[in-house]
Amino acid sequence: MSRHDPFQTPADAVDPDERPSKTQRKKASHELQDLGRALIDLPDSRVKDRRSPTTCAMR
Repeated sequence: MSRHDPFQTPADAVDPDERPSKTQRKKASHELQDLGRALIDLPDSRVKDRRSPTTCAMR
């Protein structure tokens, strides 16, 4: 079973010379994971009044 790669686009949609390399995609993925960890580690007082765009759109 193959895993879905969120950075992967259909081969015919992007010129192979213009799409990011596997190394670049992996680096971006790790940076996003680090950001997620940093957000999770924030104290409640820092995120209490913050709403995600999804939450704001639902209200």
